Amino acid sequence: MLRVYHSNRLDVLEALMEFIVERERLDDPFEPEMILVQSTGMAQWLQMTLSQKFGIAANIDFPLPASFIWDMFVRVLPEIPKESAFNKQSMSWKLMTLLPQLLEREDFTLLRHYLTDDSDKRKLFQLSSKAADLFDQYLVYRPDWLAQWETGHLVEGLGEAQAWQAPLWKALVEYTDELGQPRWHRANLYQRFIETLESATTCPPGLPSRVFICGISALPPVYLQALQALGKHIEIHLLFTNPCRYYWGDIKDPAYLAKLLTRQRRHSFEDRELPLFRDSENAGQLFNSDGEQDVGNPLLASWGKLGRDYIYLLSDLESSQELDAFVDVTPDNLLHNIQSDILELEKPRRCWCEHRRVFP
Repeated sequence: MLRVYHSNRLDVLEALMEFIVERERLDDPFEPEMILVQSTGMAQWLQMTLSQKFGIAANIDFPLPASFIWDMFVRVLPEIPKESAFNKQSMSWKLMTLLPQLLEREDFTLLRHYLTDDSDKRKLFQLSSKAADLFDQYLVYRPDWLAQWETGHLVEGLGEAQAWQAPLWKALVEYTDELGQPRWHRANLYQRFIETLESATTCPPGLPSRVFICGISALPPVYLQALQALGKHIEIHLLFTNPCRYYWGDIKDPAYLAKLLTRQRRHSFEDRELPLFRDSENAGQLFNSDGEQDVGNPLLASWGKLGRDYIYLLSDLESSQELDAFVDVTPDNLLHNIQSDILELEKPRRCWCEHRRVFP
């Protein structure tokens, strides 16, 4: 089961994780806890807080999302290597070999012009590294583009850059095959991975018993789909730092709005259900003619696009449970006023507290 926990306090989310770990012990005492993090700094902070709670923090794995997803590919799918032939480092060196061979093609005029006067190959190395980084992002956020490029087709509506990116990617895949390396990469494994998990009647061997996701501001859509498929067999606890207790994502169509109006969240501190909207009966008035939500707090609307998109993706997940653990903010100073307005999805108020000071 995939469970999503919302709170405006990271320490509250961490306390929820402590509660789950303490209350629901793993069957195998030697099995490590799996906690996905966004950085080593977050991993160190979690180790310190967990050790303060339990006296020791040991046998805990803190993988990054990309390495975790690939590890799940290896555990679930047959004949998948432990290390991808399409990681950034491997792609960089392969592209350094391929680019000089392709520069005479008309599609590569811009690159040929850039690589003039490059006797020490420094420009070639930099360009190969940048292209590898770009392809690595496409593997996560644009797998459909890469699938079309591999078949020799262009993506309709893209700019001129794909004129050289498409044949370069196709050449990279073919060169990898010539080297005798597997052609598997994240873009062509997502759907196979998801279909395998959804069709499995029993839990595939080797999967962790549960996974926590903590301190990650946003995950790519394909990662969420993969986690949702994993949630059919293991416990997935997604701990999301959400600054607002009400739904503030973009609504795409009236049907989706109607679905949201029927959904409820359970409050973790009180035995009651909470609506996604403050006033569900008049929630339709929150949206304009284009189906976009008129967010009441302009700061949240202007600076919260990444979180807003992520909220939409989380709300669109099927077969998931949501739990709220928001903490009220007392508006006793300027910062707390801002936080309170965002939490309650209200327009900014004037701060009349006695000690209103802004420090540089």
